[in-house]
Parts: sequence; structure tokens; C-alpha cells
Amino acid sequence: MRGRLGALIARLTRRRGPARRALRYLLFAVGMAAILLLFVLPGRTFLSQEHTLAATQRQVNDLSAENAKLRVEAKNLQSDPVIEQIAREEYGLVMPGQKAYAIIPGAPTSTTTTLPAAHRRHTRPADHTPSASPSTTVPTGH
Repeated sequence: MRGRLGALIARLTRRRGPARRALRYLLFAVGMAAILLLFVLPGRTFLSQEHTLAATQRQVNDLSAENAKLRVEAKNLQSDPVIEQIAREEYGLVMPGQKAYAIIPGAPTSTTTTLPAAHRRHTRPADHTPSASPSTTVPTGH
């Protein structure tokens, strides 16, 4: 098989004119295709993989930093003062022997009037008293 191909190429290269020129173009095109397949396409794949690797490395770094913060938070949550603070603030619990008091906000005051426009000029504005803060638990000692 190789001998026939070599003989064909040798016969075509001996000729002059369009057949020889066509063979040169064909060999050039095959050579360029080989270069493209051997160097350019793997290079693009390599650059794509580099980009993916860099993005993944950033994600790993971010997650490692977040894990470190969570480890510190988990360690802090094991201490009694923090547990007590969370129990008081989030769940309204108190220590045994203590009483919890809830401060209930007052009724909202209305600032709108239903008086006709003629009477509004002669009346004083309503007192604006700040309402109490939302429900707060106040522990008391023994």
C-alpha cells in the first residue's frame, strides 16, 4: 500500500502544470490540518481547563474561609454564657428562680382627624407619646 502511494506521489510530482500545483495545495492543506489538530485544538482545551481550574481554586479558597468561620462560631456556641444569651434573647427563657416580664406596646394612636376643615384650625395637635418598644423579656433576681 505504501509503495503504491509513494509511486503515485512520485508520478504526480514529476508532472508539470495543474496536477502538480493541486498536489502541492493538497499537501499544504493536509499539513495545516495536522498542525491544527496537533497544536491548536489541544491548546484551546488546555486554556479552558486552566480557566476552570482557577475558578474552582477560588471556590475552594472561599469555602475554606467560610469553614474556618463556622468552626469558630461552633466553638463559641459551646460556651455557657452564649447559650444563656441565645436562650434569653431568642426563646424568652430565664434561669430557675427568675421571673420573666414582657413589656407589651401600648395601643397605636391615630393622628388623623375626622373634623371638618373649619374646626381643624382651632384644635391643638394630639400629643405624640412614643410607644413602648416591642415585647422585651426582663429577668429579675431571687
